[in-house]
Amino acid sequence: MNRLPFGQKLVLITALASVTAWLLFGGALFYVSQQSIEEQVAEFDTSLAKDLMSKIDRSLFTAYQGIQVLSQDAKLKQLLLQPDGQRSEQSDYELSDHLEYLSLLTGPWRTVTVFDRRGRVVTSNMPLQAQQQLLSHPELEEALRVARGGAIYSSNLRLVGPDNAPSLIFAAPIKSQAVEGAEVLGVIVGQYAWTVINQILDRVNPKLSVQVIRDDGTVIATRSQSSQRIGNQAPAWARATALDNGVTALETSQHSDGLQIVARQNGYLSYEGKQWLLALQVPRSVTMAPVQALLGKLSLVALGGIVALCAVLYLASAYLTRPIKALSRAVESFSGGDISSRAPITSNDELADLGRTFNHMAEDIGFYIEELRENNREVRAFAYMVSHDLRSPLVNLQGFSSEIAYSLEELQPLLEPALTQLPDNDRREADEIVKRDIPEALQFIRSSVTRMDSQIQAVLTLSRMGRREMNWEEVDTQALVSNVLESLQHQLEAKDTEVTVDRLPVVEADAMALEQIFGNLVDNAVKYLDASPGHIEIWCTQERDKVTFHIRDNGPGIDPANVPKVFELFRRVGNTEVAGEGMGLAYVKTLVRRHGGRIQCKSQLGEGTHFSFSLARRPSALVRKFE
Repeated sequence: MNRLPFGQKLVLITALASVTAWLLFGGALFYVSQQSIEEQVAEFDTSLAKDLMSKIDRSLFTAYQGIQVLSQDAKLKQLLLQPDGQRSEQSDYELSDHLEYLSLLTGPWRTVTVFDRRGRVVTSNMPLQAQQQLLSHPELEEALRVARGGAIYSSNLRLVGPDNAPSLIFAAPIKSQAVEGAEVLGVIVGQYAWTVINQILDRVNPKLSVQVIRDDGTVIATRSQSSQRIGNQAPAWARATALDNGVTALETSQHSDGLQIVARQNGYLSYEGKQWLLALQVPRSVTMAPVQALLGKLSLVALGGIVALCAVLYLASAYLTRPIKALSRAVESFSGGDISSRAPITSNDELADLGRTFNHMAEDIGFYIEELRENNREVRAFAYMVSHDLRSPLVNLQGFSSEIAYSLEELQPLLEPALTQLPDNDRREADEIVKRDIPEALQFIRSSVTRMDSQIQAVLTLSRMGRREMNWEEVDTQALVSNVLESLQHQLEAKDTEVTVDRLPVVEADAMALEQIFGNLVDNAVKYLDASPGHIEIWCTQERDKVTFHIRDNGPGIDPANVPKVFELFRRVGNTEVAGEGMGLAYVKTLVRRHGGRIQCKSQLGEGTHFSFSLARRPSALVRKFE
């Protein structure tokens, strides 16, 4: 993530924060909504259960009233008043059609049948089925008996026949007059069309389980497609409620498998019903469906909002970071050597102030760089001029001192006769001057000239190093260090020194310069070793923009106060008996700088010395115009 641009980081962090916030908010919303929506669903389904049972009650009450209306029909009374022999087949058909018409008006009837006082079938809207349907009902005789006594009879639901067909009958007396105590001419019996109950239940959501339960816990009605359940025992929870006569008219409860609702039959007016029970079970998937739908919609809205927010933030970050990127490019170009590089100023905000500050700083640095360039040119020219011009007097001094020595050798034989004429003291003094003092002075002049010539040559070499064209190439430092160690094999064996070299990389460098750097540092480490056995370690560390090499020994070390002086010209720190001019580390510093790097020295007396120098990854791309 550290390598991602700022805009992408902002978008990623915002997306993660938004998703986390939505998960927390969604969880809380889910919990609150679940409670609220489940309560609403429970309330709605409770109303549904009450409505279903109310429809069943109304249908049964319609049948209860309808059987009374049928018993008041005048044609039926006339039929029952006629002697048996006076009824023709034609009149029977007419009465059957009339009865069919009345059954359609008065209720949901499967069959409507008229019985005389002796319990014989007089007529029916479905004559062929009348005997079979009615005679198989267990409560038919009781119904005829009660109706002949002048009362209305309503049976319980019975399951008749081999297929357990539901059968419910209503019976009412047909009286000669609509007054109390009037003669009962016969009985009209209606078999309720139980499919009406199924049709009422069929309108319920198919995902809901709904059934009507008799007071003994038997299922007596359900959806049409679930009719095979009729006659079976209801679920334990519904059966227990059905058998508990003390239960209220309506019960609602939550269970792990969903919502369970129970509604009792209340009846209408003079018809109280049979205290049946309607059991409605709502699966949790149904109760949770509104919550899930709400969360789904909110999730889509949240996702769209997060995407829109990320897009806005990405565009905003691109807009806001544009001046930062421009400033970064200007800084990078400036650090690469293009001192004319400036940050563009396109606004008047804090970033613009930063850009102006950089531009002012760049102007000042550019001025000092130009001054430094000029000073470098002057120093190099002066160093070259001084070095070149000083060599001529040195050559003259060397020549004339040699001429004086040669002339002195020729002069000595000529002075011998004259010296013999001098007193002994004067002759000894003159002889000492000619044979000792003058040759010693000439020898001092010649050694000083040689030393000065060597130093001038070192300055010229350093000057040429700063101006030499570098030949950049890929250099295998592992092989280069091996070559350096091979060239120093004799010194290493003489000092009983072991060198440990880790795996070194291939770098872009000037091979000759890099060999001089390693050669000088390793040679110094070997020369100044005083411990036996000696140990030198060479390894490297790599970073994004540079490679750093390390050389550490177990030599005598350097006083920390003298460490800054090791890179100075003609400065020698440590054992001065070791041969050298004090220019090696100055050469190394110059060559490392030409590679876009830095060199450091860390040391403590008695703990050895640790040199480390870095090289730029692409030194050829660095514009070092001020060198």
